[in-house]
Amino acid sequence: MKKLLILLAIGASILTVPAQPPQKMSYQCVVRDKDGALLTKQVVGMRTTILQGSDIQLVVYQETYNFTATNANGLLSIEIGSGKATIVSGSFSSIPWAAGPFFLQTEIDPTGGTNYTIVGKSQILSVPYALYAEKSGTVTENDRCLVPQRQKELHRLILQTGTVHTAGEIMLQKVMLWIHILILLLTLHWELFRQ
Repeated sequence: MKKLLILLAIGASILTVPAQPPQKMSYQCVVRDKDGALLTKQVVGMRTTILQGSDIQLVVYQETYNFTATNANGLLSIEIGSGKATIVSGSFSSIPWAAGPFFLQTEIDPTGGTNYTIVGKSQILSVPYALYAEKSGTVTENDRCLVPQRQKELHRLILQTGTVHTAGEIMLQKVMLWIHILILLLTLHWELFRQ
């Protein structure tokens, strides 16, 4: 019985950990040699650098990939910040994204080494998901888009906690409450029918 309760407590605590967005971003490119021919099924060396600023650019994150291979179509796919590469400088999770603009510089060595000859740079722009998240922002008690019942519920939450919650946080709190109730009921059910 003790083991079951401990297991349920651990499971409940794991479920209450709020979800975090992944601290990485996808990058794909087609790799060609100096003559324009696709480099297919070939190991290439790559270095990615995230630069901050427009005029004077500071390196905020840099990593290298030593054993990255292209596919049959010459496509190279990596996850910047995933930890699968060798981090040269910075921490992906501590990039101050609100203090942009930011640029992604990519350098490739078609021979698989670190003699980078193919260099490209482009500004990191918003993706539709981020634009949606910006518009959803945080909900305040003055939002008129909420139905009256939701406004009352939100106002009650603000008064109880002193914090303005996002709609997602409110939904997560409700889901976690129901999960805890379900776990409690299952535990009681188990105990009653086990005897």
